[in-house]
Amino acid sequence: MRGIRRVRYPGFIEPCLATLIDRPPRSRGWIHEIKFDGYRTQLHLHGARPKAFTRRGNDWSKRFDNLLSELVMLPTRECIIDGEAVVQDEQGLTDFGALQDDLANGGSDRIVYFAFDLLYLDGHDLRRSGLLQRKRLLAELVGNGHRRLHVSDHEEGSGAAMFKRACQIGIEGIVSKRAVQEAAFAAAIRCV
Repeated sequence: MRGIRRVRYPGFIEPCLATLIDRPPRSRGWIHEIKFDGYRTQLHLHGARPKAFTRRGNDWSKRFDNLLSELVMLPTRECIIDGEAVVQDEQGLTDFGALQDDLANGGSDRIVYFAFDLLYLDGHDLRRSGLLQRKRLLAELVGNGHRRLHVSDHEEGSGAAMFKRACQIGIEGIVSKRAVQEAAFAAAIRCV
């Protein structure tokens, strides 16, 4: 892959946060993902204990112990995965209130994780490679068949149709990201 660098395990990586915009980009070179209503979380596999960090770098490993039990089953020694920890309702929509309740009560078996980026893998910093390359590698790494660990789907091209569908079914919105370049810019578009 172009843009990867061999480095030591970097620890917590400051996440790229989305900028709120009014409508999805219409030009080429973008991918669009569901905007999950949960907690932005980095999952780290390094050494004897996997860890989970909030977007501000707080260690929430004990709160997300169920997610980490699946992380250790991945075919790798080290990785840093960026994604969202959520609780889904019966229709599969994310329920932030239920997530907060479950965490306040010591965690839950209902918490699942949608991975949307792979930042580091087995001694290699992937952040300078293209987002689509990282997402392909993430899909290979995570695969299917996990109960709590999933890869977030995306669509390429214009995000207008995806945004319309998201709003119609009650999803919070979408996140649009540059497809080929490193993830230096992301935009969130809310339905409400």
